Amino acid sequence: MSLQECDDEGNLWFISSKESNKNMEITRDNTIQLYFMNDGDYEYLSVLGQAFIYDDKSTIEDKWSVFANAWFDGKNDTNVSIIRVTPKEAYYWNTKAGKFVSMLHFFTAIVTASKASNKDGIEGKITIQF
Repeated sequence: MSLQECDDEGNLWFISSKESNKNMEITRDNTIQLYFMNDGDYEYLSVLGQAFIYDDKSTIEDKWSVFANAWFDGKNDTNVSIIRVTPKEAYYWNTKAGKFVSMLHFFTAIVTASKASNKDGIEGKITIQF
């Protein structure tokens, strides 16, 4: 799935099929973890939150994207649903030195039986409160 929107309240919105495994999983347990990555700049984000499924016409109309036509027969397709994820916690990291240097540090730590250093990266936890 790809992110459709991040609204002013920080909610993340996705278009999904009602018959998808993701929708079935959310119905059983709406605690969800998302992973975002920008491999070009070696930036990564993990988001933990609560997911909610919408299938009403007004929400579908509001969140619809023409790109979703690749998977659905338009916004009136009976399988269209919208997923809203309300983030509770996030964790970010990047490797400023790049993937190759980071892997070199990692393999050096293995070979020398020492602890790997994260001096070439930035990471941290974000707690989200509404």
